[in-house]
Amino acid sequence: QILAWAFLRAHGMHPSLLRILAFPVAGIGVLACFWLSGTTCPANIRGAMLFLVAVSLEPVAQFLNDWEMGEQSKEAIWASIAEGQIEGPSSSILTLYAAMLNSAVTGESPSFMSCISSAWSMVSIAK
Repeated sequence: QILAWAFLRAHGMHPSLLRILAFPVAGIGVLACFWLSGTTCPANIRGAMLFLVAVSLEPVAQFLNDWEMGEQSKEAIWASIAEGQIEGPSSSILTLYAAMLNSAVTGESPSFMSCISSAWSMVSIAK
């Protein structure tokens, strides 16, 4: 997310910057609250928050804006480039690495959320 944010900031896409960081900041914020309070975060909430860290609102927002206008905007093109060429591959690699490392250590198969995150990244790359 941070790489896509930096890429769009460099190209002057300022409204997109908040949408890119909204879910990651929310996910990290919830996890930080659990950590700071000293309570154990339930596994399903932790999985959902980690999924939010890897998801961006930007593609959905661009789709809805472009649907109303009937043509693809300059922001949508730059957001697609950032999602597909920067964020998608790095997200996919990091997610798969963490899932495979966890699988190798625990002997369990990768979680459902890891699979969804990897699939989301690959869809973003294929766009």
